[in-house]
Amino acid sequence: RCLRLTIRDWDKAINIAELSKDLQFKISRACIPFEPKRYSACVSKQLHGINASVTAQPRKNEPPKLGDRKDSPKVSPPSDLAVIQRSSGTAFAIAPELLITNQHVISNCGIIEIHAQGNKLRAEIVDSDAKVDLALLRVSGLKRAYARLRSPQAIRLGETVTVFGYPLAGSLSSDGNFTTGVVSALRGFKNADGEIQISAPVQPGNSGGPLMDSSGNIVGVVQGRLELSRSAATTSGIPQNVNFAISLEALATYLNKNNVAFQESAASKPLDMAAVAELAQSFTYYLECRGK
Repeated sequence: RCLRLTIRDWDKAINIAELSKDLQFKISRACIPFEPKRYSACVSKQLHGINASVTAQPRKNEPPKLGDRKDSPKVSPPSDLAVIQRSSGTAFAIAPELLITNQHVISNCGIIEIHAQGNKLRAEIVDSDAKVDLALLRVSGLKRAYARLRSPQAIRLGETVTVFGYPLAGSLSSDGNFTTGVVSALRGFKNADGEIQISAPVQPGNSGGPLMDSSGNIVGVVQGRLELSRSAATTSGIPQNVNFAISLEALATYLNKNNVAFQESAASKPLDMAAVAELAQSFTYYLECRGK
């Protein structure tokens, strides 16, 4: 999800659900020079300051105290601080009216909207599985192009892969973002099965997007990147372009479990990267989530 948490005990450090992207950027920029241990302490300090300023704001029916002077001007009490929980991610069509994304992208959504050709279409959750981090969505009336899974499913170490999605919504292109890389490892974080590691750059908001081979066939679902806070707990270094995706095998198993009649395509002669990007644009969507 676009507004991912950067420290484990965020809920203890601040009493509002989410920060604006501007505040997150300022916090990260202020703390990025520090090593992992000092980075976490810096983020906590920044959040503490924001928390204090938020809780100090006057609430409804509590006008600011302007002193004991009888001629103090009357001030209308401000309304409660409204925190609208919003996040975003990526989804792609796998069959008519059916989209795939990550479970963590839609886990706290009260309303899910898919942006398609200038319109916002409401999506409903067909199935959601936290164990494999996949979710199946239905969008009535969505009948554009849909992706094809590669067959056979075997993927090779070092193979070229591409990523398309809608990262850092509001900051980067609303037409989507296309990156390339290779398969860095055939297992995920801590040797996890059902995941692969990729070098194609991934940012918050890419989650749920398609991972494709050089022929434009689906070989996985982008999951996310290794966060600094997660790495600091297990390593002493700062992660450099360590990103993960749900494997093609795990995706196919999930679709079969939900009786989705997906299409397959054999790997063919590599396409021009511009052609792969155009293909990805035809079946990939920006997903907007509003909290419950």
